[in-house]
Amino acid sequence: MSRGEATALYLARARTLSSYRLHPDDGALSPLAELVMPNVVQSAWAHPRLPVLYVSCGEPPPGSSVGDWVCAVALDPETGVRGLLGDPVRIAGRALDLTTDPAGGHLLLAHTRPASISVRRLGPDGTIGEVVEQQTDPGLGVFPHQVRVTSDGRRCLCVCRGLASPHPWRASRDPQTEPGSLHVIDLDDGRLGAATTLTLGDGRHFGPRNLDTDATGTTYYLGLETQNEVVVLSTAAGGRPEPVPRQRLSTLARPDAEIHQGLGPVLMNPAGTVLYVANRAYQPRPDADRVLPVDAENTVVVYAVGPRDRLLTEVQRLDSGGVCPRSLSLDLDGRTLVVANSETYRVGDVTAAEVAMNLATFRVRDDGRLEPLARHPVGDGSGAPISWAGLAATS
Repeated sequence: MSRGEATALYLARARTLSSYRLHPDDGALSPLAELVMPNVVQSAWAHPRLPVLYVSCGEPPPGSSVGDWVCAVALDPETGVRGLLGDPVRIAGRALDLTTDPAGGHLLLAHTRPASISVRRLGPDGTIGEVVEQQTDPGLGVFPHQVRVTSDGRRCLCVCRGLASPHPWRASRDPQTEPGSLHVIDLDDGRLGAATTLTLGDGRHFGPRNLDTDATGTTYYLGLETQNEVVVLSTAAGGRPEPVPRQRLSTLARPDAEIHQGLGPVLMNPAGTVLYVANRAYQPRPDADRVLPVDAENTVVVYAVGPRDRLLTEVQRLDSGGVCPRSLSLDLDGRTLVVANSETYRVGDVTAAEVAMNLATFRVRDDGRLEPLARHPVGDGSGAPISWAGLAATS
C-alpha cells in the first residue's frame, strides 16, 4: 500500500493517544489502538514522508516532576499505532506546538516559558536526533502558540498569542494584558536566522492563535483568538508579511454579544481555495456552572478564497456539532473534515441535556461547503477534555 492510501484519526486526552479508522462514505469512526504517553499530550505533527507522528507532552508551568517530552510514534495501517519509535526525548520546557520542515529533516518545537523555538535533527527513519545549536535569538513575543515552516523550507513562522484580558466578555473590546505578534524567521538547515516581527497597532487588540497559507505560500491567513477575527496578509520579497492587512473580518455572527468567545483553528484546504475557521465558546454563564449561554457560537465558518485577490468571502456558517471545536483536520484528498469538539457542557439551561465532547465528521462538497455526516462520542463525556486531534497517513 503506497503512502496516502491509508489514513487514521488520532485523538489525545490527558496522556492517552487514541486512534480511529475513518470511514469517509458515512463519516463513521472505528476505534483502533491506544498508546499512553509520558505526560499530558499538548500537540502532534505528522512526518511529511514517513508514517511517524511526533507528539509533544508536558504540563503548564510550574509543571511536575514528570517533565516535558517529545516522542516519535510509529503508525500502522491496521492498528493505528505500532508503538514508540525510540525512547521519549526530554525537552527544556513545555512545547505547545511542533512541526517539521518539508523535507522531514528537522523537528521544530515552540516552547511557552521561556518563549523559544528549539530544533532537533530527524533520522532517515524518522527517529528524533540531537539538538541543533542556535547562534541567534529570534526574540519571540509572549506565549508562542504555533510554529510552522513555509513550503520552500526557508522560513519559520511562529504565532505568539500574547495574554488575553482577564474579562474578555465581548470580542475585540478589552485590551490584552500582553500584546500578540507574528514572527517570520529565516531557516537554513535547522538554524534560525534573521527575524521579522509583525504586530498590529500596539498589539493589545491582536491575539493571533493559528495561521495557514494559500497554495502559493504568499498569503497568510491569521486567526486572532481573543478578537475572533481573521486577518489576510500579503507577503513581500523573502516571505515577509506586509504591515497593513489586506482584510480583517469578524468570524462571529454576533460580535457584540456579551459572551466569552475565542477563535480556534484556521485550516486551508489542499487546493488553497477554501479556508475553514472555528469559533469556540467554552466559558460558562456566571450564574450556572458548566452551562453556556444559548447564543454562544461553536461554529465552523467556510470562506471561499478569491482566485486572484486571495481575499475571503463567507459562503457557509454551521454548527460545529458540539462545544469548543479545538481541532479541524482534513483527510489527504480534502473530502472529509473532522472537528474535535473538546468539552462537555449544557447549553442554555441547567435542565438541558449535556452536549458531550465528540468527534464530528463532515463531507466536503466540490465547492468546499460542508455536509454533516456523524458525531462520534468520546468516552462518556466526562474526564479530561480533548487536547488535540488530527488525521495522518499510516503507510
